[in-house]
Amino acid sequence: MATGDRPIEEFAGAMRRYKERSGLGYGTLARKLHPGTSTLHRYCSGEAVPPEYAPVERLARLCGAEPAELVELHRLWVLADDARRRGRGAAPASPPAGGGAVDASDGVEGDPGATSPSAPVGGVPVASTGDEPPRTGARLPARALGAVVAFLLLAPVTVWVVTANPLGVGGPEEGDSGGSAAESRADGRDSPVPPVWTVRPEVWSTGCGHPYLVDAPPAEVPEPPLPQDAVAWVRETGAVAAGHGIVEITLRVDGGESVVVDALHVRVVERGEPLDWPVYTGDAGCGGALTPASFTVDPDDARPVPVPTAGFDGEAGEELPPPRLPFRITEEEPLVLRLEVRTETCHCSWYPEVEWSGATGTGLLRVGHDGGPFRTSGAPGNPVHLWDGTWLPIG
Repeated sequence: MATGDRPIEEFAGAMRRYKERSGLGYGTLARKLHPGTSTLHRYCSGEAVPPEYAPVERLARLCGAEPAELVELHRLWVLADDARRRGRGAAPASPPAGGGAVDASDGVEGDPGATSPSAPVGGVPVASTGDEPPRTGARLPARALGAVVAFLLLAPVTVWVVTANPLGVGGPEEGDSGGSAAESRADGRDSPVPPVWTVRPEVWSTGCGHPYLVDAPPAEVPEPPLPQDAVAWVRETGAVAAGHGIVEITLRVDGGESVVVDALHVRVVERGEPLDWPVYTGDAGCGGALTPASFTVDPDDARPVPVPTAGFDGEAGEELPPPRLPFRITEEEPLVLRLEVRTETCHCSWYPEVEWSGATGTGLLRVGHDGGPFRTSGAPGNPVHLWDGTWLPIG
């Protein structure tokens, strides 16, 4: 083995030890951690080094790494990444600096403030492009490694984990999409390039049904759809999610520089009394053993805040860590944000808003559906109908 390959082999050996500690196969780990099975195998065999530290950190956390072990793994990744870059003739580099906690600013309707202007409906970004450095983290030369490691040994170690719903990346994409190419500014610099997004607007928590409010009697409501037909069924009936709605947003970089997703917000643009329509549901509590981690938000609050919420893998009997931001997305590693909105006392119209930063500036990306906001309504005391070959009243 060449001298320059030794840091890569030491890093790969650490990855293999964590993999063996977990007792899981490459395929199972890949499903939990998001990279492909072959990609994870290359990391553990030394054939490749992750270009970012985030997937390394997630593997270690999943396998029960202690804070001191995370510091050592960070050190090994720095040296391996440096060796990889020098092997390609590039300058040595070290990992991005750590980020802060989830930015949970308000999403109340009205003036969003000077730093987060409203964006037009439909996912068109509003970006600020000042000369201040972006919040993407910087790479330090390898000679600064000792100081970095010394600081980490003295300071609390914060680990950011983003969990992706298995139904997100790689599955069918429904609903809307957005994103725009860079435009030239008056000063000759490129405008910030926001991430490209797609959205699944009708995600069901149980996998076989979801309660909807429909302004029609049972005889005029079609039978409940299959999950893949939910969007068309909602459009046909004018249905509104009853009590809670789940949206999944996939963010990608389309041939450009990496982008950091800094925060997720919810902006409520209209509140009203809950709809008095009947509730129609196609399930009676069925579902799988997996509850994905997500962000949950209550639009009944005057200042709704997305809260990271842990999930649970019933088959493995283990908790899934809550999602954390910031997170760097690249062409190889997109991000899926699962947002669960629950309301009891309002008919709320709302938008998810993604705060992001890149090499040329920052922006706020508003995600919509069918040219407008998402809608969720409480249904306190509304009549409920269950499908059993026909719509039957229950309760």
